[in-house]
Amino acid sequence: MRKKDKLQRELELYKSLREKDLRIFPVSKKVPPKVNELRELSTVPPLYFALIEELPIEQVKLFKAIVLTEEIALGWLGPQTPVIKLSHLKTVIVALPFWVYLDEKFLLSYTNKLGVLNDEDIHRLEGYAERARIPQDIRGEYIRSLMELLAPYNTESILTYLEKLEEYQFAPSVFIISDDLKNYYENSYFAYAKAASSKNVHKGKNFFAIVEKIPEIGPKLTLYLPQDYLGQKITIKVANNVLFEGTLETLRLEFTNLPELPDYTSWLEAIDVEISV
Repeated sequence: MRKKDKLQRELELYKSLREKDLRIFPVSKKVPPKVNELRELSTVPPLYFALIEELPIEQVKLFKAIVLTEEIALGWLGPQTPVIKLSHLKTVIVALPFWVYLDEKFLLSYTNKLGVLNDEDIHRLEGYAERARIPQDIRGEYIRSLMELLAPYNTESILTYLEKLEEYQFAPSVFIISDDLKNYYENSYFAYAKAASSKNVHKGKNFFAIVEKIPEIGPKLTLYLPQDYLGQKITIKVANNVLFEGTLETLRLEFTNLPELPDYTSWLEAIDVEISV
């Protein structure tokens, strides 16, 4: 049997086991999630999450999680694909090249803790998810189907996180981007950049950003920054152009008069937040 035919049969078998919408079940033993943990989502067929990062906000917890699967043939992209052996479960799982954001309540209610990964494994999983490309074949179809299944929980967790975060915030600092800078972005490569997976939410190394399109004022950028940045002088840039420079008085910053772009993925990824020396 040709490899392509075998993969097609694997995908068809997987689809026959998986319902159209992801059906998840509450777990009996609830263990609070922590970074570096490997957790199993209570669903059929099972999925796994490696918790690689917790967002740096003390009052609420949102975790960045790499997704792993038992479907070796469909998830294996080559020798670079990380493999984890679960000896006590007699199971082997492979990492998939994407991540989701899941809140503490979801992980507590619907996942079981399987163990703790070492830092080397965590770095390997994160590096793979960032570098690997999703192929345009049967394996890619499988991976994208999982991304679609998990999308509602990813989005719900992010929105829940932002709603909870609002409870701990003072009034935001609001800034208007200059017309010159707006025009610069609208005529730069950002105007033509189109990501493979469009998004309006981005988690940077020390910030969380979301772009909302509001009819009355146009697109608005909201940035959430770490608590220990309060009172410090910071600089916020996009592609080396300064959006804000000064002392941080609130953890939430809003920017209006954003450039009108067909896709904000590349623009969000170009944001850089640094503490000024």
